[in-house]
Amino acid sequence: MVWTTEDIQNRFIRPVPALKEYQNRLSEEFEIITRKGFVNCFMQVSDIIQMIRERNIPHVLRGSGASSLVCYLLGVTNIDPVKEGMALARFMNDYRDDQPDIDIDVPHWVRPELLEACYDRWPGRVARISNDVRYRPKTAQRKALKEAGVKGRIPRGFKIEDYFRDPWKIEEVYERAAELEGQHRNWSLHCGGIIIYPDSVPEDLILKENQIKLTKYDVEEQNLIKIDLLCNRGLSQLWSISDRSLSDYDPYDEKTAELLCKGDVLGLTQAESPTMKKCLMALQPKSMYDVALALALIRPAASLGG
Repeated sequence: MVWTTEDIQNRFIRPVPALKEYQNRLSEEFEIITRKGFVNCFMQVSDIIQMIRERNIPHVLRGSGASSLVCYLLGVTNIDPVKEGMALARFMNDYRDDQPDIDIDVPHWVRPELLEACYDRWPGRVARISNDVRYRPKTAQRKALKEAGVKGRIPRGFKIEDYFRDPWKIEEVYERAAELEGQHRNWSLHCGGIIIYPDSVPEDLILKENQIKLTKYDVEEQNLIKIDLLCNRGLSQLWSISDRSLSDYDPYDEKTAELLCKGDVLGLTQAESPTMKKCLMALQPKSMYDVALALALIRPAASLGG
């Protein structure tokens, strides 16, 4: 079936505000979605969000997808990107042809139920992607030692010299380890990436039930639609305390701000690392928006830039 942006709009759970800025933003997003061939991606995400909402499961949209007005109107996120002044370009723009990256967080104990619901709804069409685990220096040395005849468990902090005295043998093991380094070691299950194929999962890709030998990089290269159904322990903790909607919490809660400003963050998901603790104490956050700034700063992409 060929979907259109009209089909996406029919799935909206929120009315489109009549203000010009909303109309312009929606037109911009729909124009990109149509031209880049992203309609099916949003329809698939909408299907999964509908399943989540039917089960009254709390969820959050992680990452740049929150800057999409279409995601807000579909109920994928409760953040209004126009109201918050969030730029669309980091999520979709004219220079990106890969499918939108939409990551959905749910409490950890309900994700298996949601995955089973996906398998039941689209039988034979849903697959989880993999990680291509490759040999690193230490794992390559372990493998080389095993090939050289070493039996039993090899502990952390080992040295090849602990197992052989002959310098020629030691050199041989090091050379074999160097050959292995960077080669494929095994497949592991990706933390949450799933693909819903239009017909059926290609048989030549199947590793085992519901898992295929494609990585997130393969998916991007082949321009496949990947949806990340992820777990969030913080969401699990919150849901165990209250079933209140996330959007109903006060973004300026004084008691929460007081804890964060003091660095009293032990046990708080994504906030208890020493670096995050220092950042929060330096920023002295008074609102959800200040915390968002801290989370944007203390993450791998930002830290790589110094």
